[in-house]
Amino acid sequence: RGGGGSPRRDSTAALAEVAAHEIALARRAAEAGDAAASAAVTPEDIDHCTSVAMRFIHAPKAPKNAVELAVDFCAQNRKAKDRSHVCPHFLESVMASLHDQPEDSTLTAESFCQITEARMIEARGATRVPHIGSGPLMHFEIADSCAAMVTRAMAPERTLPQEKVGDFWYLTCLNQDCAHYLPSRTKWCDVDRAPTHSAWVCDSARRFAKQHAKERGPELNATDLCGLYGDFVKDLGIDVEAYEHVMHADTSRRVPLPDEATGALVSSQLLNDAGLRDLQDGSNTLVVPVGAPEQQARSGERRGSVSCMASVFIGMVATVVSSILF
Repeated sequence: RGGGGSPRRDSTAALAEVAAHEIALARRAAEAGDAAASAAVTPEDIDHCTSVAMRFIHAPKAPKNAVELAVDFCAQNRKAKDRSHVCPHFLESVMASLHDQPEDSTLTAESFCQITEARMIEARGATRVPHIGSGPLMHFEIADSCAAMVTRAMAPERTLPQEKVGDFWYLTCLNQDCAHYLPSRTKWCDVDRAPTHSAWVCDSARRFAKQHAKERGPELNATDLCGLYGDFVKDLGIDVEAYEHVMHADTSRRVPLPDEATGALVSSQLLNDAGLRDLQDGSNTLVVPVGAPEQQARSGERRGSVSCMASVFIGMVATVVSSILF
């Protein structure tokens, strides 16, 4: 004892160090999927996306501002019914895509699209995490092998507390074919092939699981955990559909509709948020709706003459928005 810590503490620290090292290796392997997705984006997709993004990103913007401008563009360019079910999921897709961008970085319309287009391709990889399920994003089905794999990964425990579920799915996702072994037990795992999915998918699964695990109770068994991953894939698929609808004019028929009352509230909230940000913005730039670039540009020039009126209305609009949100 006189030479330092206890043998148990030293052993625990050593195991933790080994596990951290192997998690880093697993993440490095999964990040190869990130690079593969970026390479898969076509110049045509980037060009088309950029032509749309230029309508709301007129100069380099911080990621947070780019997200706000994107959802405002959606809100101001959709009919009420379309707005209420597409824009919330479009917002989720953009937020998830830009989640890991540094706060002090800036995005142009083109760099915005380079990131979001790659993420939408990466999203398809959520269906390819080994032993969990199969099918495309919108029709993903959990396989019988999922519960067996999760049971092995949890052993000797039979359930997981909800606060550990996010990290569980992160590690399971990162370790790919060797996910049913703890990171400290994968040294002999010799599966060697191209990554099936990216590290971004694993980060997204962790965030979703942390947010939604409580909906399945304080303790989750193998069936619960597999069902939660299925919910993640479905939600991700809806986000992708919404993104494609806004940025590439794809159909929105696969994006589920909210009930009428909820849809009306969401639609009004999105428009109010967009209007409030427009009033608070002193840059004299507007989100340009599709089909009316010149008219909107001229209205931007007139904004200086109404800046005093805007300052009067900001407090009033903020009160209304707060009552809707809270």
